[in-house]
Parts: sequence; C-alpha cells; structure tokens
Amino acid sequence: MSPLKLGIIGAGHIFWRCHLANLQKMEAIELTAVCDPSEKSQQRAREELQANAYGDIPEMLAAEQELDALLNFSPPTVREAVVAAACEHQLPLFVEKPAACSVADAKKILQLLDDKPVPVSVGFMWRYLPAVERMREMLAGQTIIHINSEYFCPALTKWEIAPWFKMKNISGGPILDQGIHLLDLLRHLVGEITEVTSFSTNVFYPQAEDCTIEDSSSTLLRFANGATGSHLQSWVHEPGHGLITVRTPDSYLTLNVDGFLTGRWSGEDFSYHPPEETENPHAIEVALFFEAVR
Repeated sequence: MSPLKLGIIGAGHIFWRCHLANLQKMEAIELTAVCDPSEKSQQRAREELQANAYGDIPEMLAAEQELDALLNFSPPTVREAVVAAACEHQLPLFVEKPAACSVADAKKILQLLDDKPVPVSVGFMWRYLPAVERMREMLAGQTIIHINSEYFCPALTKWEIAPWFKMKNISGGPILDQGIHLLDLLRHLVGEITEVTSFSTNVFYPQAEDCTIEDSSSTLLRFANGATGSHLQSWVHEPGHGLITVRTPDSYLTLNVDGFLTGRWSGEDFSYHPPEETENPHAIEVALFFEAVR
C-alpha cells in the first residue's frame, strides 16, 4: 500500500505533544509538508521530520501537488481558511476541535462544504474510548432524565498555556476550547441539545487586557428527548477532572474521561475498566480518518 502523503497545518503545541508520536508509529503515511507561520516551527519540521516547510497554506498547496490529505492543528480562528483550501484542492481534512470559533464561521464552513464537498473529521477523540461505547450500549432504549458533565483544571493558574488561549476572540474560552469535548460526548450519548442557558464568572481570575475569557461557568441544557442537564466548567480548579453522569429513573452511570465507567445499574454497583492495551484515542481518531481517506 502506497503511503498517504500528508500536509500538516499548524505545527504548534498540540501537534508536537498530542499527535506526532502517534503519527510516527503508523505505517503507510508520510509527513510530507508542514505549514506554520512561525519560522522556528518551520525549521523544527525540516530538521526533525525531514518535511518541506512553508509559511502559509496557499504556498504549501501550490508546491505540494501530490498530497492525499490535510491535518489541521491550527488555532480556531484559522478553521475557515483551512476548510476553504481543502475544498478548493479537494483534499480530505482532519481538523482539531472546535470545528469553528463562532456561529458565523460555522455557517461559512458549512457553505464551503456544501459547494465543494470533501470528507472532514473533527478531533473529538473521547468518542473512541471503550468506556463510551459500553455506556452507549447500556443506555440504549433507556429513559434518560438528567445528564451532568463537569470539567475542571488549573489552566489559568498552574498550566503554562499559550497566551492566545486567554483571548476570547481567538480560543473561545474554556467551554469552546475544552468543555466542547464533554458537550460532544453528551450529544453522542444522549442526543441533540435544543436549549442552552449559561452563566460565567471571573470571581477568582479577573479579566484584563491579556485575559478576556471567563475563569468558570455553569450551563443548563435541554435535550431533544426531553431530558435536562448541566455542564460545569472551570480553569482555576485543582485537581482537574472530566466527568459525565447520566441518570435514568432507577440507575446512573458516571464516565471519567480517563476511560473508567462506574455507577449503579439495575440495583447493583457497576464498574468498568478498559483493557490495559487500550490504544490512545488520539491515535484511533486519526487512524480512522486515514482509513476513510484510503
């Protein structure tokens, strides 16, 4: 099988930390070209990956005529430009979440894909946890009355995040950058969300010129099946964790995004731990994308 020739757009933190090691373990792929505005990232790509490096997307796609697919790890504000380029060159696209940074951008992206369709996969990796599939199987046919999710971490207080994560107009803040994973899982497990009311605060980490995001929020949800729910989010709480609890009239299940499932089911305590050899979900999502491309 000939290797897939891949173009990487955005060689920042998430590419080097979350994706590169998985890509390097995969067979029949080739990291052919890398596009990033940072000259430092371009040089690193040339030296460590032996890839051709470029400063902008049109330059890369004009020079690399034999690419099979694009992988996008750029900040959210670049999504529309990347999708436009993929559509114009008819290249399948894997794009990190979020799929867009605003409703207006989302509508523009959908229009691009309607006009010149290409396969697109969005990086919601937790859909591929074995515990999520087990949870879906157990909830099938059940009457769900309430769903709660929460995601807490000390991103603003302890983590060394890039400055742009603190800017609302670029990252979208804690929910769009991080909580979106939990909201995606809620939709995957329970169904579409039809109503939303959200409250946010900066009671601990004040907003300033270099920080325009909220530090914490509480969001109420109504689902198409009639169930209600909530999502709690904070970037100033330690220890960090991500949880989803789904309740039926007589049972409940709690999913930990580390891959564990616990609860009380049909009158008995329940727990599920994934097999020790469970593959990294970041690797699974990209491998499935490559399978679709082939």
